[in-house]
Amino acid sequence: MLEAKSRLEDFPSLAGKVYLNSAAESIPPRAVHDALQLYWQYKSLGMDVTQAFGRVELDCLDADCIISSTHKWILGTHGGCVVAMPEAKADRLTTHAGGWFHLDNAFDADRFEQADVKSGATSFSVGMPNFPAIYALRAGMDYIQSVGVAQIASHADPLVLQIYQGLAELGIEPMAALNEDCMSGILAFTDDRVEQVNEVLLKDNIHVMHHAGRIRIAVHGYNTQEDVDQLLMGLRTAMA
Repeated sequence: MLEAKSRLEDFPSLAGKVYLNSAAESIPPRAVHDALQLYWQYKSLGMDVTQAFGRVELDCLDADCIISSTHKWILGTHGGCVVAMPEAKADRLTTHAGGWFHLDNAFDADRFEQADVKSGATSFSVGMPNFPAIYALRAGMDYIQSVGVAQIASHADPLVLQIYQGLAELGIEPMAALNEDCMSGILAFTDDRVEQVNEVLLKDNIHVMHHAGRIRIAVHGYNTQEDVDQLLMGLRTAMA
C-alpha cells in the first residue's frame, strides 16, 4: 500500500489521482462515480472490473476507462487485458507508450519520421497480441453471453449468501461486509487456522485460494448447492 509520501516521490504521475478498491470496501461503482461528479471537476474515472466482469451485473458504463484481466470470471486465461472507453474520451486517454501494434503507421514509409498513435482503447495494444488469451477470452465471453450475467448472478448470489451465513455460524467474520444490494461473488476471511483449513478442504477436492493469511471463496454460475454443502461441511471439520 502506498503512503502519501512514497506515492508522490516514487510515482509522481499519480499526483491528483484517487484509488478506491470498490470490491474490497463494498463501494458500489455508481456511488464512486457520483462522488467524483460532485467533488472532482476534472475527474477521470477508471474502473478495474476484473473481480466482477462476467459474474456481477455492472453499472459503470459512464466510466472514462474500463479494464479487466482476461481470466477469472470470464473463463479465459492469463496473459491479456480488456480495455474499453467511450469514443468521446479517446483523445484524452490515449497512451503514448512505446510499441508497434498501437501505431497506425508502423510499416509506412514515414514511420521513422513520425509516430501516428491510435486513439483511445486501441492505443493500449502496444505489442504483439497474445492470441491464445484472445481466443480463450472470446470463447468464454460468448458462453457467458449465451447464459446471461443476470442469470448467473441470480443462481450464484443465493449460494454466496448461504456461505456467508454458514461462516457466521462458525464465528467467522468475512473481510468485507455483506451488501445484498451489491453482491460480490467472493468471500474472504482471515483466521489463525487458514493453513489447516486449506489442507482439509484440499483433501475433499475443494479448491479455494489460500494466500497472505486468508482464505478466499469464489462462487460462479457452474457451482451448485452440493458444492456449497460440501464446502460448509469441510469448514466445520477444519474449524472444529
